[in-house]
Formats: sequence, structure tokens, C-alpha cells
Amino acid sequence: MPVRLGKKLRPVSYWKLAVLAMILPLTQGATRARADDALVAEAHKERGIVRWYTALAVNGSKPLADAFEKKYPFLKVAINRLSNERIMQRIFSEAKSGTPQFDVTSFAYLPLLAEKGLLARYQSPQARAYQEGFFDPTGHWVSMYSNLIVLGYNTRLLSQASAPKDWPDLLDPRWNDKLGMDPEVGIWYGAMLHYMGQERGERFFKTLARQKINWRRGHSLLAQLMTAGEFPLALVYAFNIVQLQHSGAPVGWVTTAKPIVATTSGVGVSAKTDAPASSKLFMDFTLSFEGQKLLLDAGRFSGRKDLQSIKDLKAFAVPDAVVLNLDKYLREFTQLFQLK
Repeated sequence: MPVRLGKKLRPVSYWKLAVLAMILPLTQGATRARADDALVAEAHKERGIVRWYTALAVNGSKPLADAFEKKYPFLKVAINRLSNERIMQRIFSEAKSGTPQFDVTSFAYLPLLAEKGLLARYQSPQARAYQEGFFDPTGHWVSMYSNLIVLGYNTRLLSQASAPKDWPDLLDPRWNDKLGMDPEVGIWYGAMLHYMGQERGERFFKTLARQKINWRRGHSLLAQLMTAGEFPLALVYAFNIVQLQHSGAPVGWVTTAKPIVATTSGVGVSAKTDAPASSKLFMDFTLSFEGQKLLLDAGRFSGRKDLQSIKDLKAFAVPDAVVLNLDKYLREFTQLFQLK
């Protein structure tokens, strides 16, 4: 492999290339360590508390906060757990009154906050470890965790071999009156249209709408009813299935469907926080291998490239365009399936 040195070409020996390959990661690691040290020094001057608004359940949020406090004993995390909708309403209300109260937030609608200028631009060094679609190219957020919207099935009623392998399989008449769904899955509908393309996607959903669907509100309820045998299939979150499997329930989910839509619950720092260094430290920790491993243990999906455990899984992050136009997609879905 020739490298130009001045006006001459000289071959680079393999040992030099090997040395460069070893030095580069060490140099990058040293740079990250210096940046982390700088944040730690600044964080020591701040109030010592990170106020975190999150929709993450307690089995994920508390271990994450505890591990962060153990790593940075001079900092505490004040967790405010709310639903996605209530977090959004609260942040908008605080912004309108000029009294923002959060430092870091993680929930499903961060593109809306970024659009309103409520998130700081912060290029977390952890972002480069994430798959495309799981971080904001403008640097306002990175996916802290994802919920995979999957096709679950009752293993007593269906074997893995007889269960559908992909979404078009659901159009077969044999699955009429066999599928449970939540009537408010506009985000899944919108993401599927983006992945399939408008024409193919519309054909799929028009045909699916002719099947008799068992409508129930709530993914957890759907998973429980499927487990009880009310219907053999249900559109649920993967973590619902994981939790049921831990309790010994006879359930599984289809990993071969393309795509498997991943809702991204991003993490971002408030544009108005008075504790920016502490907030960035917390954001970096939640996105690190260590932090993401804790969320995997809680049944969530990570967008990190080095934490993909299911071979050939086609995870498709919900595009920002769907999140920003969610009402539109929900209206279309409701009309198509004649839910009102």
C-alpha cells in the first residue's frame, strides 16, 4: 500500500500499519477521556442534581439512575416518570411560562421538542456507536431505548413453523379473526408506509383492513389476552413478550418480519438547563455500552451496533416525518379500518 511522502512513493510495511491500527483506538479513547474529565470538572461546579423527565418504566429508569450515581457519586438523579403525552404537555407548558424544570428528557416525541427549539445541540461521543435512524443528524437527540412493535403469538396455539413469517402473510384468509391489535397504532402504520413505499403500503393495509381484527386498547392487555388464548396473534411490544416469557408464559414473537418497527425514545438535554455539564454526563452514560446493557436487561431494544443480539433482525426506526405528523397517520389508520 503506497503512501505519498514528499515527492516519492514509499511502501508502508505491515508492522507500521499494525502499530497505527493499535494507536488510533487508544488516541480516540484518550480524547474521549479528556472530554469526560472536562465535563466532570464543570459538573462539580453545578448544583449536583440532574432532573430527568422520562417515560421509561421504573425497572429501567431506577437501575440506570443508580448506576450513574455510583459512577459519579457527587451527582444525583431526580426522576420524574410520566407518560409520553404528559411529558410533552408539561415541557410545552413550562416553556410557555418561561420556567423550564427539566435538564434531560427521554420519551417518544423528541423530534417535536427539537423542532420547537427546546433541546440543546449536543454531539454525544456515544452517538457514533448507533445505527442510522437511531440518532438525530443535527445533534439534538440519540435513541436511549426503543420499543420493537412485533407480531407476537401463543406457542400453544401456533408453532414457530406455522406462525406467519412476514407481514404479508397476515393477508391469508386463514388469519381472519385471529389477530389482536390496538386501535391507536398510527406510529406503526406511518412507519410501515415509509418502509414499504406509499403504493405497496396502501395495498397491504387495504387488504389487511378486510380481515376481521380483534381490537383491544393497550399492548400489555393484548399480550395478556393472546397468552390466555383469546386470539393466537397480536401486534405487541417485544418487551411485553420478554416479560411474559420470564414468567413462563407460552409466547414468542416473529423475528423474521421486515421491517420490525422500532419506536425511538430519544434522550436530549434541555436548551435552558443551568446544569449543562451534569446533563451531558448523564446523557452520555445512558447511551454508553454500560448504560444500554442495563436497558437490555429491562427488555428494551438498543440502537447500538455492538448490542445487536438477534441475527438478521431488520429494525426500522420510526422516521421523524411520522412523529411530526402522527395525528395525520392516526386519522388515516382510523378511517381505513373504520374504527369510528
